[in-house]
Amino acid sequence: MENPHPPTSSAHPHVLVIPYPAQGHMISLLDLTYLLATRGLSLTVVVTPANLPNLDSLLHRSTAEALSVQPLVLPFPTSPTLPPGVENAQHLAFPYYPHLIQALSALWEPIELWFRAHPSPPVAIISDFFAGWTQHLARSLGIRRIAFYSTRALVVSAFHSVWTHLPQRPADRSSDDSFPIQLTDVPGSPTLSWIHLPQIYRRYQISEPVSEFLHDSFVANESSWGSVINSFRGLEAPYLDHLGRDGARVWAVGPMLPDAGQVSGRGGKSSVAPERVLEWLDSKPDRSVVYVCFGSQAVLSNLQMERLGSGLESSGVDFLWCVKGATTQARPEEYGQ
Repeated sequence: MENPHPPTSSAHPHVLVIPYPAQGHMISLLDLTYLLATRGLSLTVVVTPANLPNLDSLLHRSTAEALSVQPLVLPFPTSPTLPPGVENAQHLAFPYYPHLIQALSALWEPIELWFRAHPSPPVAIISDFFAGWTQHLARSLGIRRIAFYSTRALVVSAFHSVWTHLPQRPADRSSDDSFPIQLTDVPGSPTLSWIHLPQIYRRYQISEPVSEFLHDSFVANESSWGSVINSFRGLEAPYLDHLGRDGARVWAVGPMLPDAGQVSGRGGKSSVAPERVLEWLDSKPDRSVVYVCFGSQAVLSNLQMERLGSGLESSGVDFLWCVKGATTQARPEEYGQ
């Protein structure tokens, strides 16, 4: 464990930040961490060794600006259900995600030991909604927990609905991905095909241990002292009002974006220097470039890459294509400029 007791000022409220190690989750929570630090909070960020480089940009900036942000580096919990050495969802196929979520809950004990030995322990936890177990941790420590949602309020509403009511397909349509599920407690009562429900929910099986852990974890989010959502009222007022009903504390803080010039390094290293990308974009007319990205976890097949690349090239438009590493034989640089 590195920095077991990072210095914190008694004049600054101390908050423990617990991200979920997936790029789309971590980046926006770390952006929020920086903003909270600029407002006088002292923050400790829980991270495992392989994920520590994801904090480099935040830590360098915090040091330069004399902000109080420190990492709490804890060993990644041993798990027989995960490939050795893998600590981030971007290196895993989807079937491993539930096991990653469960494995991280084993950080409870080292966090509690650190907390109880700290001369100025945190007064609150801000943690990702994939770390719902931290609601129980916060309660055991006698402090408040705020759930952070990196996604939209509509998605949060749908998550709460399915994990609360546990809708299932009838036995005679158990393999029908088009089976309609109506979310009657979400504004507008949307009806979704089974295949469009959250993927992590669709794997739920009654009484299966990992499934029941996930169920408890996601339901626990609704008991948090408050919720912070990476969205804004002008886009999602009905869903934010829904989540804030009955006096629930909900803050819309999105979109979480860095200041100009602070983009580099937020999501790890790129094969192309950010300066080169910006120079290329500046050479193009406004609103003329198509941005193509499927996130840090999706892996396209060779055929999908070839079809997409061919379509982009045939369109005649300039495009910026972001791909997760060298995962296929068909590479983006074969298409366009």
